Amino acid sequence: MLIALILMTLVSAGVCHYLAKKKQRNKPFWIFFGALLGPIAVVILLLLSNRS
Repeated sequence: MLIALILMTLVSAGVCHYLAKKKQRNKPFWIFFGALLGPIAVVILLLLSNRS
């Protein structure tokens, strides 16, 4: 169970990094937020619009 939690945290942080880079958001903030909240941060980032 612990391995699954660690894996989910790492995957969420990685996905947040990718999405933040794509949407021109603050990457370190979103990596931290993704590690802290997991999939919830991914959903929040998906709902945010791109920066111009």
